[in-house]
Amino acid sequence: MTRDTLARRIFLILLIGAALSAAAALWLSDSLYRQRQADQDRSQAAARIAAALPVLRSGADVRGVARAAEGIVPGSADVALTRRLAETLGQGQAVAYQTRAADCVPPPPAHLPGRTPPGPPLPPLSVAPGSTAPAAPHPPVGPAEQNCRLIVAQTGQGTLALTTALPPPPAPLAADRLGLVFLGVMALAAALLAWIAARLAVQPLRSLSTAAAALGDDLDRPPLPLAGPEELRDAAAAFNTMQMRLKAALSDRTRMLAAITHDLQTPLTRMRLRLDKVTDAELRARLLADFAATQVLIREGLDLAREVEASEPTGQVDLPSLVSALVEDMADAGLPVRVIETCAAVAPTRPQALRRALGNLIDNAVQHGGAADVALIRDPSGDIAITVRDHGPGVPEDQLNAVLEPFHRLDASRSRDSGGAGLGLTIAQRMAARSGARLTLSNHPDGGLEARLVFAQLGPQNQV
Repeated sequence: MTRDTLARRIFLILLIGAALSAAAALWLSDSLYRQRQADQDRSQAAARIAAALPVLRSGADVRGVARAAEGIVPGSADVALTRRLAETLGQGQAVAYQTRAADCVPPPPAHLPGRTPPGPPLPPLSVAPGSTAPAAPHPPVGPAEQNCRLIVAQTGQGTLALTTALPPPPAPLAADRLGLVFLGVMALAAALLAWIAARLAVQPLRSLSTAAAALGDDLDRPPLPLAGPEELRDAAAAFNTMQMRLKAALSDRTRMLAAITHDLQTPLTRMRLRLDKVTDAELRARLLADFAATQVLIREGLDLAREVEASEPTGQVDLPSLVSALVEDMADAGLPVRVIETCAAVAPTRPQALRRALGNLIDNAVQHGGAADVALIRDPSGDIAITVRDHGPGVPEDQLNAVLEPFHRLDASRSRDSGGAGLGLTIAQRMAARSGARLTLSNHPDGGLEARLVFAQLGPQNQV
């Protein structure tokens, strides 16, 4: 199915407009050419007839130019040829009529009298150029017979009727092979120009779209250049202003959270000291658990704000080495985590963001599933996926997307033993996006939750 893109619309509009304009210009040029050619043919015919009149008056035949006529019934007047005869012979000296093609056949070798033939009377010579002669008594002249003319000329010895044939009109340009080639070249040129214009018109929008998509991953990216037409410069300036405002807003939020965290440290420390003075052991344990949950909430909220604002360059990273090093560090820390499968792959990513995303997924699997199995696999499509699977109860299908939202916790995980503030998967999703991966959650067929960090379409050049 063809995509409905702005470039395609601009291309079609320009192509149709160029084709219609070219067709109209070609039709007008062809019409003017045919008209000029017809006028030129009539002028030449008038000159030939004027030169042949002295010969025809003597009764001779001028082959290839004209012949004397007998018993020919005139058709409608040829106003254009009558005007040319008036310019050559004088006003009112000759009138031209259309007649049948049979009247223009080559004359026989015998001498033909050149005087006015007997039969139906001819229209008077007083018919002025530009007027119309009486309707012909024979059937109208057809398109194939429009080149035969009956000339009624006034001479010093009386009225002389003669016939002559005009050259056939030039063929339309569309009927000529060269004309068809010309039309084809014009169509190809119009299509090429429309395609170039569409690309030039859409390219700034694509650049703006790419910058907008990259802005979510890196607020510190260079601003858009203020170049090009005025409208594009205005759009780039507005985008750069939005980027600066977003950076300022996130920076203000981080500073505010940092200030709140700092200001809470003193009362939290005093509260912790006072909790030790509680004599009821059960009550003290509950209060300490609430105190620890409050600290975790403050710490994870501050971490989320800092990670979103953090800046890190992108580089080519050996994924097996990164995954193995992280799993070994977490296993050394006492966590039940292992690598069950790996493959060779290099991906353009931000290593610290990827480590933070993968670390949060492993922490979540250990907390809610008891253990974490990590695998690095390559799909047949070329995608590279880092999977983290736990062996817990999994997540209801209708909650798979909701658990990625900040502070969202399932009822089964709301225990003091599991801990957490509901931000681990949120931070993992944000860090995955910053590292160039896509995080998806699904329930494994053999049980447990499986998280996948997918790097799309890494070709053979990304294999080690």
